[in-house]
Amino acid sequence: MLSLFFNRLRLPLLLVLTCCALPVFAESKMAPPQVSLSPSGVYLDLDKKSSGLFHLTNLGDQPKRVRTRAYNFELDDNSQVKLMPPTPQSLDQWLIVNPREFTIPPKSQQVIRFAVRPPIKPEPGEYRAMLYFEEASSVGDAGKGMIKLGFQLGAPIYVRIGELTEKASLTQHQVTVTGQAIELGLTIHNQGDLSVGLNGQYVLWPDGRYPGRQAEPVDTLAAQEGKSSLVRGNLLGTPILPGSLRTLIQRLPRPSVPGRYLLVLHGTLGTAPLHVELPLNIE
Repeated sequence: MLSLFFNRLRLPLLLVLTCCALPVFAESKMAPPQVSLSPSGVYLDLDKKSSGLFHLTNLGDQPKRVRTRAYNFELDDNSQVKLMPPTPQSLDQWLIVNPREFTIPPKSQQVIRFAVRPPIKPEPGEYRAMLYFEEASSVGDAGKGMIKLGFQLGAPIYVRIGELTEKASLTQHQVTVTGQAIELGLTIHNQGDLSVGLNGQYVLWPDGRYPGRQAEPVDTLAAQEGKSSLVRGNLLGTPILPGSLRTLIQRLPRPSVPGRYLLVLHGTLGTAPLHVELPLNIE
């Protein structure tokens, strides 16, 4: 269930790093932090399981001192993570994390476990929290206790409680061809109780070469045509939270040869099949 949810939601750690961290480095010239976090997020059905874990690996040559913090969050109109104040009913207040602070030796891994412990029985619904892993190192005079933030990685935790309904639809799609790219806009309305995401591929077929909708995945058909001859890739999997209406904008590579094309989208929206064919002209 966990892997299926995040395959569909496609909420990678990179998104968290880009969208919901404080400035990752004090100076832009610094090298990326030599750490990795797995998994990129956790989904729990509280009726079946109330705990989970993360693995944080230090790939560097120096020990790293790390602390954890949990926050309530939402996604704004641009699908960017927005930290929210805690409430008695927010998941960040129910998390017990162990250990909260630790030091990872070079080339080593730390297991961080968490448990969900609501003080009272929650109402049915989907609850979310962002668990941050922050590197902190002392700077300046030791007596002053000054702290410098190194990296900050965030991983979402989703908790489902009760019988919930998935109900999302693609309400509008738009394609705009610019001088350097193709801009694909997909408007998704989530009227259900669960977060959903796209999971699929896009392929830009030259006029007359699309073999038609078949049982095989579009990416397999495209591979048979030759990867170098077709513009193809994965659809954005940005999560759409319950009650949200969002337009996801994705820039696709523009083919070098002008002509008529058919943009084919194939995959799933949540658990529902998704297939869209959009003709366009590249001048």
